[in-house]
Amino acid sequence: MDRLQRVRDDPEGVRAMLAARHFDAPLDRILQLDTQSRELRAKKELLQAERNKASKGGPPSDGVKARMREVGDQIKEIDATLGPLETERDALGSARLGRLIAGLSPAQRAAVTMFYYEGRSVEQVASVLGMPENTVKTHLLRARAALRAAWTHETEREP
Repeated sequence: MDRLQRVRDDPEGVRAMLAARHFDAPLDRILQLDTQSRELRAKKELLQAERNKASKGGPPSDGVKARMREVGDQIKEIDATLGPLETERDALGSARLGRLIAGLSPAQRAAVTMFYYEGRSVEQVASVLGMPENTVKTHLLRARAALRAAWTHETEREP
């Protein structure tokens, strides 16, 4: 599952959940960057499809060659825009949290990564880590508490 899908599907629900846990994230900007990224990726895919279709039609005419150069240039422009845009989106959504997750115990970090980032069920996480499901739930509970405390502590220290 796309890691931003829940935010796209229910931004107000995610915003309320984050507020209840005293987390602050620039969801509006993340969603704006995500929308721009998805639009550019869709445009790029259409251009690539056009280029692929043209390459299968036999020897290209001069007009087709010129159009394919234009398509190639447009793809390069999109790639140049996408890189920084997606970097900003990903940084906004994960830099601080990633740093805090790195401070968790190895078992908590593994459980959080598999459950929240990979979208695995508690049962699947337990199977992979070789531990009972209730232990995974405890690791997730304690990890959320530790992340909440660390996030709150950092937020209070900010000017």
